Amino acid sequence: MLRLALFIGFSFLFLKCTSKPVAQNHILFIVDGMGQAHITGARLYKGGPEARLNLETLPYTGFVKTYSSNDFVTDSAASATALASGVKTYNHAIGVSDPTKESTGRSRSLTTILDRAQQAGKAIGLISTARITHATPAAYYAHVSHRDMEESIAAQLVTSKIDLIIGGGKKNFVGAKEGGSRKDQRDLLNEFRKKGYRVALSSKEFRSLNVKSKQKTIALLADDHLPYDLDRGDEVSLKELVDFAVQFLNQNRQGYILVVEVARIDHASHKNRARLAFSDMLAFDKALEKPLAEIVKDTLLIVTSDHETGGLALNGYAPYHLASGESLLRNKKGQSSPKTAHGLISWASGPGANSPARVPDKKKNFQHKAAYATFAAYHTAVDVPIMAQGPGAETFSGFINNNDIVHKVLEIMDLRPLKEP
Repeated sequence: MLRLALFIGFSFLFLKCTSKPVAQNHILFIVDGMGQAHITGARLYKGGPEARLNLETLPYTGFVKTYSSNDFVTDSAASATALASGVKTYNHAIGVSDPTKESTGRSRSLTTILDRAQQAGKAIGLISTARITHATPAAYYAHVSHRDMEESIAAQLVTSKIDLIIGGGKKNFVGAKEGGSRKDQRDLLNEFRKKGYRVALSSKEFRSLNVKSKQKTIALLADDHLPYDLDRGDEVSLKELVDFAVQFLNQNRQGYILVVEVARIDHASHKNRARLAFSDMLAFDKALEKPLAEIVKDTLLIVTSDHETGGLALNGYAPYHLASGESLLRNKKGQSSPKTAHGLISWASGPGANSPARVPDKKKNFQHKAAYATFAAYHTAVDVPIMAQGPGAETFSGFINNNDIVHKVLEIMDLRPLKEP
C-alpha cells in the first residue's frame, strides 16, 4: 500500500514537472513597419552603439516570414489577418480568406484569437496609435474584402464586445453633424454608450477614467491617427495607454489578451523620416516597461512586426560619437567626417530620392536619401524579428511563418484551435 502511495505521488510530481506551462495572459506588440535596422537605429539614436533597449531584455528571438497569399511583399491588412486568424490572405483583405485558395471560390470570414479568448471568458484589449479602423487593428475584429472600407469596419467594432478599445479615427464613428465623415450619419459612439461603454474623446477625458472600473471602455483620442511622439505635446503617450490597459485588463480573473499596434513607425518610414521613426521606436520601448515589470510566470509577451517598411539601412563607418543621438541624423552642426559626408542613414525607396546627399543642419524631419523615387517608400519582403518572454516563449525562436504565430499562442494559452468552426 505504501509502495502504491509513493508511486502515485512520484507520478503526480513527474507529470506536474513535465507538463507544458500555460499562459493565462498574452500581450502582443505589433510594431508596424519595424525591421532589424529600425531596432539598431533606435538604439543608436538613444545613446550610441553601447546603449540598450528594453526590447533587448526579451530572452527568445526569431525571424518571421511575412509574404501574403498573392504577393511576396505583404501589406498590413494581409499580415495582420495572418497574425490574428492564422490564415495567409491577399493584400488589402481584412479578416477574410483568399477566394482563390477556397474550394468554393469564395472568401470566408475568419475566426480570430480574440474570438477564442472571449469564448474562454478572457478580457480583451486593443490599442492602436493609428485609426482604430486601420488595417492592423481591424483584422482582429472585422471582416471586409478591402481595408479601405473603414465605415463598415467601424460599425463591426460596435458589435465586437471588446472590453477596452483605444486609438484614433473618431471621424469614422460619427456623421458630419458631429464633425465626422460617415456617409450614413450613424452615431456609433452613441451606440457604444447604449451598450454600456464609457466613451473618452480626448486625452483629458482618458486621464480622468477610473482604471479600477470594470466598465467596458472606448477611447478615440484623435479624428485621424494619433500624433507622432515628437509632435505629441501634452497628449497621452503610448506608455500611458499600455499602463492603463494592463491594469484595467488584469482585473479579470480568467486572464486577458492585449494587442497593441505601434503604427506610426511605418508611417514615418513611408516618408523616409528616420527621426520620427526612431523617436516612435523609443516611445514604444518605454511603453514596454510596465509589461516587463509586471509579467509573471503566466503571461506571454511577444513583440513582432507585420512587415518592414522602406528598406532602412545604416551605412558606412563613423566614430561612436558620430553615430549617437542627433549626430546619427547629422542634425548637429560640424558632426561629420569625410566618411560620413553622405550620411549614415539611407532608404531603399521613397520620396527621399529627391533629397540632397548632405543632411541640412537643424532640419527637424529631413527625408534621408532613398535609392529610387516612389511617392511613398515601399514595404519590403525581408523577414522581421520576433521576441518573446513568458510561458512557451522558446517556441518563437528560429524562422516562423506569420500565420503560425497565433496557433502557437492558442496552444500555450490552452484555448481552442482556430481550425475548429
